[in-house]
Amino acid sequence: MKKLSNIPLFPDFRQLSISDESVFTSLFKKYQPNISEYTFTNLFAWKDYYDFHLSKTDTAVIVLTKKSGKDD
Repeated sequence: MKKLSNIPLFPDFRQLSISDESVFTSLFKKYQPNISEYTFTNLFAWKDYYDFHLSKTDTAVIVLTKKSGKDD
């Protein structure tokens, strides 16, 4: 999938950006999420708070949060 070409291969990561919407739209059409937390809109809305980063393998897109889980 050409849309995945701008996502680095694991173990490298980069921050989630608005340009990733087409990647997630395509993936979520193919693999329907069961809950609303797994939508691009939700991920993008919370990207600064959770500091979401992306990577990929041959078979998966990885979404990582770099937030420690502790209140700042």
